[in-house]
Order: sequence, then C-alpha cells, then structure tokens
Amino acid sequence: MMRFRPMRRFPFPVFAALAALLMLGSPVKAATAYNITVDAGKGTSPLNRFWENCVGSDHFYTVLHSGYGGNIQSAYAVAKKELGMKSVRAHGILNDDVGIYKEDGAGNPSYNWKNYDSIMDFITSLGWRPIVELSFMPSALASGTTTTCWYNGKPANVTPPKDYVKWKNLVTEIIKHSVERYTAAEVEAWRWEVWNEPDIKPQFFTGSEDDYFRMYDYAAEGAIAANPNIRIGGPATALSDTAGMLKRFLNHCLTTNYAAPAKKSTKVDFISWHQYPWNEGDQNPTGFAGRNRGIVAFLKRYPTLKLENLQTEWNASARYNYFDDEANASFVVKSIHSLFADQNQGAPPPDVFSFWVISDIFEENNLSSTSAYAGAMGMILRQRDAKKPSFNAFRMLHMLGDSTLSVTGGTTSDRGLNGLATFSKDKSQVQVLIYDHNYGSGNNPSISTVADMVHLQINNLPFIPGKMKIERYGVDKTHSNSFTTWVNQGRPAKPSSAQWDALEADGTLKLLDSASTVTLTGTSFTKDYTQNQPGVTLLVLTGQSPTVSVAPIADGNSGAIALRGGYIGDALFISYYLPRKMKVSLNLVTPQGMRVSEVLSEAEKPAGAYRLKLGSVPVGAYYCILKSGGKVLKTVPVSVLRQ
Repeated sequence: MMRFRPMRRFPFPVFAALAALLMLGSPVKAATAYNITVDAGKGTSPLNRFWENCVGSDHFYTVLHSGYGGNIQSAYAVAKKELGMKSVRAHGILNDDVGIYKEDGAGNPSYNWKNYDSIMDFITSLGWRPIVELSFMPSALASGTTTTCWYNGKPANVTPPKDYVKWKNLVTEIIKHSVERYTAAEVEAWRWEVWNEPDIKPQFFTGSEDDYFRMYDYAAEGAIAANPNIRIGGPATALSDTAGMLKRFLNHCLTTNYAAPAKKSTKVDFISWHQYPWNEGDQNPTGFAGRNRGIVAFLKRYPTLKLENLQTEWNASARYNYFDDEANASFVVKSIHSLFADQNQGAPPPDVFSFWVISDIFEENNLSSTSAYAGAMGMILRQRDAKKPSFNAFRMLHMLGDSTLSVTGGTTSDRGLNGLATFSKDKSQVQVLIYDHNYGSGNNPSISTVADMVHLQINNLPFIPGKMKIERYGVDKTHSNSFTTWVNQGRPAKPSSAQWDALEADGTLKLLDSASTVTLTGTSFTKDYTQNQPGVTLLVLTGQSPTVSVAPIADGNSGAIALRGGYIGDALFISYYLPRKMKVSLNLVTPQGMRVSEVLSEAEKPAGAYRLKLGSVPVGAYYCILKSGGKVLKTVPVSVLRQ
C-alpha cells in the first residue's frame, strides 16, 4: 500500500454529497458523561486475539538492510515480545533487492537463495509463520518496465510475467526450497498470497484482471507441484467489493484454471483484502465491522471452499497522515473492538487482521529527509524503536486477559467512548480497556482534546476479600505520547541525542497515576475519572484468586484435614481430605456468615479424598466451611464466577 496513492475520483454531485456527509460527522466538542458497568460474572468467553495473528511490514528486504540505516529486525522482536504478534506480511520477496531470480543470456533461469534464507531464518527464529506475498516481478521475468515505490532506489516491477511457465516454476522453486530448509510441516503452516492490490492500476499491476487470474493460476499450480498442502490465496484487493473483483476471483477459481485447463478449477485456501476507511470517504473505524459482515456473508456463498478470511492490510488512511498522534491509538482499539462478534451482529472477526505497518522503516516513499516523525504508517519510529501512540494501543490490547466480560454503557457510534473487559486465566486479574475516539477531517487529523467523565462500576469481581492492587495505564495527548513530545521539541527533522532520549522515554506506556492498594470487602469496585478524548485507558485490578486447586486432595501425608475449591471447566468443585473416619458437614456462607448452600449434610465419611460439585449459587464471594460436631475444622474462600 503506497500512502499517497490517488483516491478514486467522484463526479461532482457525488463529491458534494460526500462533503456534506463529512460536515455532518464533524468532531464532537462537548464533554459527555458515561456510566460504564462491567459484570465479571457474565459474558465469559475466550478472548479471540485475531489482531495478533499478523502484522504488516513494508518490504522483506528491510529485514537485512534499510536505506535509512540499520534494519527492521529489532522492531519485529519488539512486536513479538510486547504486542504478541505471531506473524508478518510484507511486499517484495521476489524483488531484485532480494535477488532470487535471474536469467542468463539464453534465457535460462537461475536461483540465488542467500538473501531469502537470511530473511526467513530471522523470521522463523521468532517462531513466526509468515504470510509470504508473492510479489513483485523479478526484472528478468517481467513483461514490461513499469515500477512502483522507492525501495531505497530499487523500485519494484509491477508488470505480468513475460513467460507464465517460468513464473510457475519460480513459485515451485521457492516453495520447494523453503520445504527443504524449514520442513514441510512448517511451510505448510505459512500462507502464500499472490501479489498485492492488482486492482490498483498501474501503481501495483499493469495487467488486466484476467492477467491476474492467469498469474494466480500458474502460481497455484507451481505451489501444488512443490507441495499439495501449501496454503495459497489472494487477490489482496485494495477495494474490497464483494460484487467486484473478489466475486469474479472466486468464480474464476471454481470454474477455470489457465495453467491446468483439464482441472476446471484452481486451488484457493483464503481470500485477502485491504481497507483504509478514509480512502472510502471517512476516517471511521466502525466501517471495518460493516465491511467484514459483508465478507462473512459473501463467503457463505462458497461453502465448499472453506476459505479463510484474511484482512492483510488496514490502517486509518492510505492518503492522509492519521498515523502519528493519539487519535490513531483510539482508532486502533475501536477498530479492533468493533470486530468482536458481540459488537458486530454475531459475525466472526477476520482470521487475520494485519495492521499496516509495524515500523516507520517504510520505503514506499523516500523519507530520508527526516529521522523522526515523517507521516509514515508505522507504530515504531526508525531510531531506538521509539513508540508512537498506536503502539501503546496495541500494547494495552495485549495486556488483556483470557476471557471477555460483559460491558454496558458505551457507544458504538464512530465517535465517543466505549470499552471492553477481561479476566486472567487464574482469575487473579480483571482488565478494563476504555477508549474514547474522535478524529479530524481531510488532511487535518489532529483535533482538540475533550475531557469526558467516566463512572466505572465493576460488579462480581472474582477475588476473595482482601488487598487489591489498582493500576491505570493510558495514552492520550499528554501521556505515553512521543508525538506530543516531538511537537513540543519544535518538530526537529533530525532530533539530537537528548531529544531522542525524551522521545524514547515518553513513547513508553506509563501509569496515569501511581499504583495503589485498597482493601476489597465485597465483590464490587467503583472508579470515577476523567477520560481524555482521543485516548485509551487500561485499568488493571489484581486480587487474590479463589482458585487454589481443583484436584481431589489425595496424599494426606501430613495427616491433616484439607479443604480447597476451584473450577474444572465451567463447574465449581469443593475438594476435601479426611485423615481418619469423621462425621462432617460442608456449607457455603456469605462473608457476613449467612448460609447460601448446604454442600454436604452432616454424614460420617471414611478417611480419604473427596470432591463435590457445587450446585447453582448466585455469582459472588463466599466461604466454604468444613465442620464436625459443630466445630469448624477448615474454612476456605470461594468465588462463584457464573451460575
């Protein structure tokens, strides 16, 4: 995706209507009060981290070297460590800078794997399984001379192959070599995406749509020749119109194979597509949800193909600079949350939602006149891996727990405040992520900060009474924001060492206020605070988990009575051990001593280990008491998280 590609042109009446629409959607300026309620006993389902399945990167050669000095390897490592990213997608693995393909004077192909191996060795060393975009055309195989992107003085050829059989053989050789070096099982877990945005002409492809289909067919047959289990797909369209190229592409794959006509169909394992909301009329993150619903419905028309849904590029814009300030942080969180099934009419999110891009080591345009902020699409600056606000949005998303919780009181409109909440697997933490989004218009992304009021109520906390730690992280105009620091420095094109120290420090995600500890006496927590718009806040509550053990207590080596409680799946069990025959009873009581459930009526039990399933009990914090003859033998805290 080139950031400053031409927008689609509209006739004047359409443009006038669009302009009127944008005026109606002007930034909200009045402060708003929100009552946000989290129920830690409801909506507990596994958190789908679909946005961590891949992140975008400009072109693969920057793994080895960049025209700005250094390379992108440290940014990849940070993306894995701090953001949980599991894969990477980049352009240009077939470009001349990587140098895989050449021909001699007689037209005989030769292959050089030195740079390819170095690139993939590093990527696989991170445990990543890449999306390998089969682009662009090696000069020796190209049918023309049209190129795109700066790429450090080596622009990429975007013409179809001069010989489709040689193109097919190139794909066979790259996959065969990958299998030999990384094993078949490993490479079968990669994805191979044929080209990038062939619908953007002539910037990314000079051929016709039918030329792309032919190129795809030969690539797919080349992949099958190397390994029939390879996952291959496309068409990586910029305009994700299910009535347009996506539809024609799948219909082609179902009925035609230019490379092997007798098959009458072509292998396809996924569709891929891109979306940049501003290029479609508005910098509105809710547009992702509607477009994905359309893609999900579209794929249901092709049930036999069992296709993955890969959105392999997204960001706020591919034209204007919406990438640098705090508005892109709230944009990131709102965009991702809008794709949760419970926010999007039950539609599942994409299998891959790959943000474009991880780093400002971005060579589609020559940005060498500045070393700091340059309007590039990344979330990490080119030096010292200093973070932008968008990085801190992804950082807070990665700090979420394992299961989602019910949240009410926010807005799902394109501007305003909403939130999501989770708890950790061991139920020792609850995380609440609040985002408050707003944005400018045209080439004016920055807006004035508005302070909204938030009353946050969290009910049915899964902690036992006692000490609870409170931490609140955030990014807005004045917090965790290296862009504001750079602006305050006077927007230096080449910051000094001391200025870089400040950018690096201020770009790090920080607490909004000092961590504190309170004494939790019940199961609820309330906090009132001011939320800056645009901005994002993560509240982390850490308490004492009620889940000590779920296994029967069987050893009895100490000869002592033991009592524990915990979950197995969705069921809560009480386990106890008796060192000798005893008459015992078990009761569940509130912290105030009121009995809510008789787990076991007094009965004589032989020595041994026991486990009892707890029946239906209201969500809340309780104590389980083991008695014998009216004497309390053991007491343990138990939290009921769901009914």
